[in-house]
Amino acid sequence: MNEKKQAIIEKIQKILIQAKDQENTPEGNTFKKHAALLMAKYRIKETEIDLETDNFILDKFEFQNDRKIQPQWVGRVVYTFSNLFDCETVMRKKWDSKEYEFIGTFSDVETAMYFTEVVCNHIEAECYKEFPQKTYAKKREALGNVAASVIWDRAWELKKEMDTSIHEDKNCTALVIQKADEIKEAVADLYPNLRIARRRKTNLPSDQQTWDKGTAVGNSAPMNFAIAS
Repeated sequence: MNEKKQAIIEKIQKILIQAKDQENTPEGNTFKKHAALLMAKYRIKETEIDLETDNFILDKFEFQNDRKIQPQWVGRVVYTFSNLFDCETVMRKKWDSKEYEFIGTFSDVETAMYFTEVVCNHIEAECYKEFPQKTYAKKREALGNVAASVIWDRAWELKKEMDTSIHEDKNCTALVIQKADEIKEAVADLYPNLRIARRRKTNLPSDQQTWDKGTAVGNSAPMNFAIAS
């Protein structure tokens, strides 16, 4: 192991100690997210910092309806980051919201949740800025759908950057495949009666101006690891 990687592992261990000391507080949650982002950025496995890898954790992200509309782009953003960070996601509809459950290892779930929250808040704010009228939920959804497709493309560029930021060991690919299989088994145990929903046609804008605005929103979404420097 090179000196740079060892120094990062030691830094993560110290951050996790602080998170443990302040468990169930906003500060403790911030420390947990910081550690997870560092692990994702430098592709550090849970085993390298003595975290349990046998037990998958579950965290929830809830998004309120826009008037009577459940925006399609939220699911696309969730799908993007759960895939990017090797998680599985289960969606549950409520009368006023959608609830997404992320299943995966500590660093994967925390990082996927962090980016999902940041990006969804960004898209929602920009959509309301462009279409503030209460009755324009469909227009906001269409703009958000364009932004989410841009986010998808940017996410895979981010993955390439992550993979080249520090060398990975030879067994990394095999471990990722093994982890994916184990998470699928965990999902089957947690949700034995899970049904796969049919995909709906995406609501996209018909005017070029909304396409351009949606592209700009997707390109301006904060997707970097500045917090984990």
